[in-house]
Amino acid sequence: MRTVFRELAAVLIALFLIVPVRASGPSFVDLTWLSISNIYYELGALRILTDGYVTRLPQSAFFGGGGGLAATRQAFKPDVDVVKRVLGALGGPASVNLLLTGHSHFDHSFDTATWSQLTGARIVGSKTTCFQAMAEDIPAARCTAVYGGERIPLAEGVTLRVVRWNHSGDSATNPEQHNPVELEAVPRRDSRTGGLRGGVADVLRFDPFLRHEGSDRRLPRQRPAAVPRRLRPRRADRVRGGRGAGPTNAIGEPGA
Repeated sequence: MRTVFRELAAVLIALFLIVPVRASGPSFVDLTWLSISNIYYELGALRILTDGYVTRLPQSAFFGGGGGLAATRQAFKPDVDVVKRVLGALGGPASVNLLLTGHSHFDHSFDTATWSQLTGARIVGSKTTCFQAMAEDIPAARCTAVYGGERIPLAEGVTLRVVRWNHSGDSATNPEQHNPVELEAVPRRDSRTGGLRGGVADVLRFDPFLRHEGSDRRLPRQRPAAVPRRLRPRRADRVRGGRGAGPTNAIGEPGA
């Protein structure tokens, strides 16, 4: 009987050693809504901020397009003091270690670079978000451009899945918001104020592409993501020189 028990115990120990243990995941998950689409996630030790737009660009600054947000009459800079106040309320620089942007319109990504400057947090967003951050002196290596279909492990038991889809609206009523367009290089900051324009189509109106001066400031070449073929754009859909509309998903070759 003792021999049988010892053999059974040995089998159980062997199974325990060879069967992979499921990741335990964080001990708790807390979500805090900050405003608009700004959400703060606490997943154990992981602290994630989505968007984080707390600067308020005045409505009077916008004009044009189906949604009235196509362009701005001047350039603006992030309200660093307000970002610092919100960061302090969250617990200070150590309270944010990852920044996500849903997309790169002003009311989502305008403050992303400021949050990264104040916390050192890495950024995950579209390649346009990365170029915007680089315009505000965030190192290219700190921003990961995603295109849809990626699965990014963030912590034990926590995986980020990237889903790609169009903005609300349609191509007839608000194409400047609905149609997916991307920056092809780092935008120029305003020579007088150091700010950036916030209109959702300012990228097309004011030719803010940095192609020659500082043209080495490109996103680092990354291994192509496993993007479903149906999501990959046709070459003719890319935005070139500020013209056209449609997906500009240069898979694995941002800014090419």
